[in-house]
Amino acid sequence: LILAGSRGKTGAAVLAGKAAYRAGAGLVTIAAPESCLPVIARSMPELMTEPLPETPEGTVAVGALSRLTRLLAGKDVVVIGPGLSAQPETAELVRKLLPKIRAQVVIDADGLNILAGHPAVLKAMSRPPILTPHPGEFGRLLGLTVPEILNDRLALASRYAVEHEAIIVLKGYRTLVAGPDGR
Repeated sequence: LILAGSRGKTGAAVLAGKAAYRAGAGLVTIAAPESCLPVIARSMPELMTEPLPETPEGTVAVGALSRLTRLLAGKDVVVIGPGLSAQPETAELVRKLLPKIRAQVVIDADGLNILAGHPAVLKAMSRPPILTPHPGEFGRLLGLTVPEILNDRLALASRYAVEHEAIIVLKGYRTLVAGPDGR
């Protein structure tokens, strides 16, 4: 299940769907604002799509929570964030949804921006989430600048992974992966 896309950012949802298929997923469902689904569905006919209630800005509305909770049944992996936006109602939805997920969760892009300032959400999750920030997104999570991140990438990624019980994939030249055990 991929929770992605918003008005003007449907391409991110499509790219996430293509990546899931290329990685070997047998069934990929993209849940996105209802008005975005025609663009997503036309891009790749093999994608399953799920229309969600949306805000006036064309982002996923908090009213989608019950539908998303039902969609979680039988899912092995949930991806949250590509093109989602950090619109306040969408952010509230994501923070309410994350603790309900029992599958493995990958949080990227706007999903990471939504978590900035709300690290307690990660502790409420049933499994260590996989966070995939680039240095700018990681800086927002930590409240640091990009140069500060780049000057101490290894220590910062390791420390964050331990403190927040997460797997960090810090993208960039020589991408780093840090686990909740500190390695």
